[in-house]
Amino acid sequence: MSLKRLKLIGIFFPVIFLLMLDLIRHRFWFHALHTWPGLILSGLGFTVLSVAFTEVMFDRILALDATNVRLRAEAQEALAFLENLVQNSADAVIMTTIEGQIALWNEGAETIYGFSRAEAVGSPPIMVPPERRHEIAELLGRVKQGEIIRNFETHRLHKDGRQIDVILTLTPVRNAEGEVVAALGISKDVTRAKQLERQTQHLALFMDRERICMDLHDSIIQSIYAAGLQLEGCAERVEREPQTVRLQLDRAIEALHAINRDIRSYIMGLRPDLRGDCDLAVGLAGVLSRFEANSLVHARLRVSADVSGLNTDQVGHLLQITREALSNVTRHALATAVEVTVDSAAAGVHLTIQDNGCGWDPDIQRNAEQMGVRNMETRARSAGGALQIESRLGAGTTVIVTVPCLNQATEVALAERVVP
Repeated sequence: MSLKRLKLIGIFFPVIFLLMLDLIRHRFWFHALHTWPGLILSGLGFTVLSVAFTEVMFDRILALDATNVRLRAEAQEALAFLENLVQNSADAVIMTTIEGQIALWNEGAETIYGFSRAEAVGSPPIMVPPERRHEIAELLGRVKQGEIIRNFETHRLHKDGRQIDVILTLTPVRNAEGEVVAALGISKDVTRAKQLERQTQHLALFMDRERICMDLHDSIIQSIYAAGLQLEGCAERVEREPQTVRLQLDRAIEALHAINRDIRSYIMGLRPDLRGDCDLAVGLAGVLSRFEANSLVHARLRVSADVSGLNTDQVGHLLQITREALSNVTRHALATAVEVTVDSAAAGVHLTIQDNGCGWDPDIQRNAEQMGVRNMETRARSAGGALQIESRLGAGTTVIVTVPCLNQATEVALAERVVP
């Protein structure tokens, strides 16, 4: 029972009781109540009813008082808990009046901004840099309209002058009448997260530069080198074999035009040999055809595996590995024949490039200039596979790439790998 209802009962019950008693006295027991026994009995009855009514009233009052005491204790306990939570929060909890004065400054704010509670409370937001003072009026104006501002990214200053990246959440604080009287703000220091984000961006830029470097080395530079070899051959045979030289010059001009197209496509964001959905067998046939025409080394292609399960990126990496291996054959192997085979492997394919050249010692430490081999290894890992090189002096060289056929799920997982 509420105090308001108890008040109404305390006012109207005695009035109703007296009216009923007066009605009984005049209508029913008029003569009896004017005798001594009647008067005594009526007095006793009135007293008993009054005592009973008073007892009930005070029982309810005491019960309400006990409830109020319990609720007050619970409220104080909750308030103490909230105060402890606010003061010990790792985030900065700051309450600012609508006029722009700091009214609450917790330990998290001291840790993040470096100013003590004595320095901050009662002053304007001292952690706001001068060039961002306009934010305070704008944010407080929005909070005064009842708006809750979430995840507002900005900069603040530490006491020692360091800039801090923070995310703010501002909530209006209302009084008993519902008027907004302050703004409760929670600031989270995200400086470290922002630094990591910038480092991630730099790493992505570095990896992109590495990719561009590999693409240029494995395609355009190799094509230019092949065209240069053709022109060197022309210079040596121009007098004794003019018809052959003319054919070689035409091929070199055609190769330079192709290089120009590749550069233009690359600038536009396309990859050479990967315009559209390129089939591995078709791509390898084109690479070997150009290699044979430019190097005069006999090349043979044999594809016995199903390559439809390879995705576009894998096909691109395999083509670039093949181009790099053939370029090494042209420059170093002194070979007369090359065979490229694509065989089935467990859940994937084997790509093998084998020549009959002079070979080399794979145990010799690779120097920093052997970028081609490093590029091939990196591309094999990027395609989800591995690269193996077998060679002996005088017995030729064999490059073996094993690549799995990626489905959609493993393709997504592979894209998240960090390639060293």
